[in-house]
Amino acid sequence: SDRTNCYSMWNFALASPWRGFFKWFLRIITRKCELERVCESEPIGASRTLAVETSLRLSKRSELKLYADDPGTDVGHAVEHVLRIKLISPQKNVS
Repeated sequence: SDRTNCYSMWNFALASPWRGFFKWFLRIITRKCELERVCESEPIGASRTLAVETSLRLSKRSELKLYADDPGTDVGHAVEHVLRIKLISPQKNVS
């Protein structure tokens, strides 16, 4: 299906050396960081959690990578830290 083809192309883009360019381009076009786009496009639940964890693991910032893999992470603190680092306004993203 078209959705599957689009998903496969997107996975290739994110796994390629061009990932940084694609993320930058989408940030410019959508005015949203990758985490905002993930939370907007994925349904609430396991698929969103996995997408957020993947985004954190692939981050350039080492402190964000740690949040995805440390089972002892204080989630409240981690969310506040990520919002601050990524310049995400929670009020802007509430529907």
